[in-house]
Amino acid sequence: MLSAVEPEDKFFIIDVRQYMLKLDQQDVQALNNIKMNYHDVLLLAATSALTSQFDKVKVKDHVEGELYTLLDEYDELGVSADNYHTFMHVINITLQVAWPITQSVDNLQRNIPNIEFVDVNIVGDTTVVYTYHMVG
Repeated sequence: MLSAVEPEDKFFIIDVRQYMLKLDQQDVQALNNIKMNYHDVLLLAATSALTSQFDKVKVKDHVEGELYTLLDEYDELGVSADNYHTFMHVINITLQVAWPITQSVDNLQRNIPNIEFVDVNIVGDTTVVYTYHMVG
């Protein structure tokens, strides 16, 4: 759900249907094992571009870090030997979507360098909406 719109808000919208994954049964099982769905994958992929803007964290590092946090919340032992392969599988699924989204965001920032992204929302499972402000 989109938050209240401020007068200075501008939007960058990415139709992610071109990046949609065809999940097979193993992909679905891996996501189910850590209580995720495609919407979660898309949100994680979209936030990786937002986060890497501020602290230059590599997309892969962001995805791994967020998934470690999720697994720690679901399992006091964190990433155990039992779920390590599932964890790596979900990282790979997420990165397949995260890299093209991040590339789109990077391209916008190269063309308009004085923007700051302030929020990201997922509409349905096909649209990423970034809110940004002009700075400087």
